[in-house]
Amino acid sequence: MAVERLWVRVGAKGIILRDRRLLLLRRRNDLDIWPGRWDLPGGGLARGETLKLALEREVREETGFHVRVLAPTHVFLTQIQPRGEGPFESVVACFRCSLRSRAPPQLDPSEHTEFLWAKAGDLDRLRVVPPLRPAMESAFVGLRSSPPSKRNVEAASGR
Repeated sequence: MAVERLWVRVGAKGIILRDRRLLLLRRRNDLDIWPGRWDLPGGGLARGETLKLALEREVREETGFHVRVLAPTHVFLTQIQPRGEGPFESVVACFRCSLRSRAPPQLDPSEHTEFLWAKAGDLDRLRVVPPLRPAMESAFVGLRSSPPSKRNVEAASGR
């Protein structure tokens, strides 16, 4: 039996947290794919790139940040429908990333209009890229709701 080939675009997205908040970038309204939606930093692979190298490059281009790519959190196949074109399939891999910078992102204005360090509760009111919602929501799983205070740490250690 012949197997139908599926040609796909491959992309990588970054889960970047700072103070229990997730970095989201708002896509320009005039883009052909997911216009005006809140997105994770990242994008498509260039020929010869690994997922890790592509994500490091895309995050640097979109935010100015240098990140360390850690473990993958989600990998999924989705269909994308650009404005005025036929649909195509895309495999997207989301990775947790570490970030040392405390500076604000320096956005690429050709792609994004604003950024947000979102709290878990913010996702319900934001128009996010739909296939990325599960990765965004799971970024907050297991995070403490508030950092331990010095008093709580001392009490827990018996001081």
